[in-house]
Amino acid sequence: MADNAHLTKYEPDRQGQYYILDTTIDPTQTATVDAANGRQGDTMRRVPIAFVDDDQPHDLTNSTIELRGQDAAGVVKISDVVLNWVSRTGGLIVFGIPEQFYKNAGEYQHAYFVISDKDDAGHTTSTSTVNVDFSVIENGIEVSDVDTGIYISSVDRLLSQAKSRIEAVKLAGSNAEALVQGYEKLIQSNAFPTATGDNNFTGSNSFADITVDSLNNKQLSDVSNAVLTAQTTANSASLQAVSNSTQISNNTDSIVANSTAISSADNRLTSAETSIAAVSSAVKIADNKLASLASSVDNIDTGGSGNTDVTSSIAHVNNSLISLSTEVNTLSTTVSNIPDYSTSINSISATASQALATANTAQQNNNNLSNVLSNVQDDVTNISNTSYANSVNIDNLFSAVTALINTVNQNIDSKKLDGNDVQHISKQS
Repeated sequence: MADNAHLTKYEPDRQGQYYILDTTIDPTQTATVDAANGRQGDTMRRVPIAFVDDDQPHDLTNSTIELRGQDAAGVVKISDVVLNWVSRTGGLIVFGIPEQFYKNAGEYQHAYFVISDKDDAGHTTSTSTVNVDFSVIENGIEVSDVDTGIYISSVDRLLSQAKSRIEAVKLAGSNAEALVQGYEKLIQSNAFPTATGDNNFTGSNSFADITVDSLNNKQLSDVSNAVLTAQTTANSASLQAVSNSTQISNNTDSIVANSTAISSADNRLTSAETSIAAVSSAVKIADNKLASLASSVDNIDTGGSGNTDVTSSIAHVNNSLISLSTEVNTLSTTVSNIPDYSTSINSISATASQALATANTAQQNNNNLSNVLSNVQDDVTNISNTSYANSVNIDNLFSAVTALINTVNQNIDSKKLDGNDVQHISKQS
């Protein structure tokens, strides 16, 4: 590329404070940008620019901009510092020229802006260049060092970042070494739990997942003993329930038998009542026969003066006696058929007493079963409460161990070589 001495210089138009630089202008021309002129030692001069394409704003939405130049001493300088993207779509920026551009006095041999337009994927689609002309004035008072090194702002930034990271790594290494030494002292003083040592956790600890081969805990032992007691009580209650069920079944059979006996006694009473009624009827008939006999006797003619047939009367009386004898025999048979009321009543009373005793026994067995079940319920409630309390204590134990593990992990993480974390640790120490 020809130097500025062989290019035609022109004064670019201005849009307010912005220098209008046209990407379509003849590459044999160079724009004089007074805002870029500086003195040795100047730092980050601000140059407002409006890029256009034949008087139309150049869209800088996906663009990068560099100022490339060769100063009066022939040293290459490159900068991509944009201090302000005023309007990407309008092509307006404020470019920054760093102090490395103002080391060697004199007019820049040649300089130009490079605009690289890219698509959304980051691929470069076009590149435009615009020549510019500016100079560096000698300081005249302070002695300035002659700069002979090439300057590229992006590389300089990388070098600065690398240097900062190297320093951070050094500091992190020192702090990590100090931390390791501190941990070694803590481990030696038994401040950390060990896999084979005896560890005592007194705070609240939490574990997401835990496997225990052998656990010695009084509360858990109490729970286990309570469970065994409850199991024994439940087994006893079960056996008692079976026994009560058998007894209730037997009592039921007895009640059925007693009910049958009472029904039989009731039938016997009914039969007795029928027999008594028959006796009463027979007595009435006998009474009537006696009355008829008496009447026949009264009608016998003892004087023999009438026409009454004595023989007929005697025969009638005889018949009446025979009929009376028959009725008396019937009455005797009927009376003998009357059941023994005393025996029936005594049997009924004995049956009723046995039924009552059986019912009382069944009621007592039911009450005993109810008491046993109530005791079992109380034992289960106590076990549930004890288990819940122990569950809370175990959760607290797990929480404490988890917190301890998190603390150890955090302490280990703090040894990572991160500049900000290391600086923070350094300030704390």
